[in-house]
Amino acid sequence: MNHRHLVPAVVLGVALTLAGCGGSDDGKDTSKPAGSSAKASPTAVAGGDFCAELKSNGATGASFGPAEIYLPKDKLVDQVDGALAVMGDATPPDALAADWKVRKDYLTGLKAAADKLPDGGTLHDPAAAGDETTIAASKKITDYWFATCAG
Repeated sequence: MNHRHLVPAVVLGVALTLAGCGGSDDGKDTSKPAGSSAKASPTAVAGGDFCAELKSNGATGASFGPAEIYLPKDKLVDQVDGALAVMGDATPPDALAADWKVRKDYLTGLKAAADKLPDGGTLHDPAAAGDETTIAASKKITDYWFATCAG
């Protein structure tokens, strides 16, 4: 069995699964009135600036999904550059900080690998799709996007 063809199918399946994930934002203001001793919800505060920055960077529900690692060099580099541009210099909320770093490090490594390819070359290592940690981090970011930022 040729596993080279299995990885893109798995990656596509994960992407479709993640695209179907969602949450709802009922628009309720979770902040407290001025003078209140209670702090605003960390998600609402972090989500506000963080989500606004991601949106201004062009983020969508598919922005944090898996990379199509078997694309030719130029297309793979464009895809990774686009994913890194969406992340930009955004500072994630504390709950996402570790996952954000994992994803950014993964994309930076993938870009370095893609840059080393000859023109028209493709990656042949299924490990380039990321490991369980990378996939879990991307899923957590995607879930946050849909629960907090989308809409």
